[in-house]
Amino acid sequence: MRLTKLGHACVQLTEDDRTILIDPGSFSEAGDALAAADAVLITHEHFDHFDPDALRAAMAERPALEAWTSRAVAENLADLGGRVHQVGHGDAVTIAGFDVHVYGEDHELMHPDLPPVPNVGFLVDGEVFHPGDALTVPSEPVPTLCLPGNAPWMRALDLYEYTRAVRPGRAFAIHDGLLNDIGLQVMEHVLTSAATSSARSSCASPPAPPWTWPPSERLPRIPPAAGPQVGERAGAAEQGASLPTPRSIQAVFFDIGETLINEGEIYGRWADWLGVPRHTFLTKLGALLATGGDHMDLFEYFRPGFDLEDEQRRREEAGVPNGFGPDDLYPDARACLSGLRDQGLFVGIAGNQPVQAAEQMAELGLDADVVGISDVWGVSKPSHEFFERCAQLADVLPDRVLYVGDRIDNDVRPAVEFGMRAAFLRRGPWGNIQKDDEALGECLFVLDDLAALPSLVADHNADRTLGQAAP
Repeated sequence: MRLTKLGHACVQLTEDDRTILIDPGSFSEAGDALAAADAVLITHEHFDHFDPDALRAAMAERPALEAWTSRAVAENLADLGGRVHQVGHGDAVTIAGFDVHVYGEDHELMHPDLPPVPNVGFLVDGEVFHPGDALTVPSEPVPTLCLPGNAPWMRALDLYEYTRAVRPGRAFAIHDGLLNDIGLQVMEHVLTSAATSSARSSCASPPAPPWTWPPSERLPRIPPAAGPQVGERAGAAEQGASLPTPRSIQAVFFDIGETLINEGEIYGRWADWLGVPRHTFLTKLGALLATGGDHMDLFEYFRPGFDLEDEQRRREEAGVPNGFGPDDLYPDARACLSGLRDQGLFVGIAGNQPVQAAEQMAELGLDADVVGISDVWGVSKPSHEFFERCAQLADVLPDRVLYVGDRIDNDVRPAVEFGMRAAFLRRGPWGNIQKDDEALGECLFVLDDLAALPSLVADHNADRTLGQAAP
């Protein structure tokens, strides 16, 4: 089944060649979908869910089109006869080949002196539940919930409690047509908070959060005023310049390889394993990186047909360590993490690493709130989903997260594109070979090591506090 949101509370569900449309109201962009729908479901009579003129026009154009709805809407469309079907709580009907269970009776209370209008929710094929304007909890599992994100009749607390009561496998925000960009940002924060708190309470290493945020381009990103200097904050400009107020950093995430872990000895052991002089191996790595290649091209160059998993298995059998250990930790890493934690910041570690790296990181005993491993998460950089996961785990908006890494292509660009702040660390092969002045100009910090980062973040946040206190 394919779910498509068409604005506000309107949802299109398609499977094979069958399509139903739910709540094509006046805030939606459902014209084409209404013209192609096999059936229309209306939860209640309010204009943002039910556009009688548009529905009548579509049904006049297509005599086979039928609608299923609440009592009040059915009465409004009574002149259409048997093409409009009234349904109520407990009904189970087949609509355009979809099995639909009906839940709920009334709209949520909007005013103490006004009775609620009828409202019915639809659970389609046991997969997607659209509650309309009610916080109805079905008596059967809900894999996918269309979750009202904002309404005059609900509070953020209602959203938390409703989500916990339904316990969906995943949820998609609907009913957001009254929000401007700031309101959408607040709603996203509330949704993320609900998802993260639920995940934290259920397991130590949460699975993929069940939430899909609205597109990340809705999240405002504060651009730096000018390219940063080494070991200084970006955006430092002459007094009196017109600059956006910097946003405080609330969470810092670190890449792993060549950010926290020195991979020099790791590559050296691979060179020994492949029978290649170490300096030759590392020189070829630099040449490949400079021409757009990566480390896997390096292995293929010296051993055509190279199979990483097979070679790792053979190394393990031979007693050659795979991965990293305490001796590979950069000397500035531990103090940097602790320095940030001492400021009350959320500190995370998240990088593209194999599953076994999770245990190796745990053995290091670093001062971090969470460790994320790409092969455990099932998503890797430079995917925006990777950075979304970091923000969700930290329970903050993306522009309050600083991501620290040594690669422009995997760390800086995708973090900034998602709406985070970025710190570029110039060490290791990628950090010294990759060049992109435009990308570096987007960084909050450019660093040669991690030693100064806690003080830089503290100064940045102090400036933010002063800016808020200024008259």
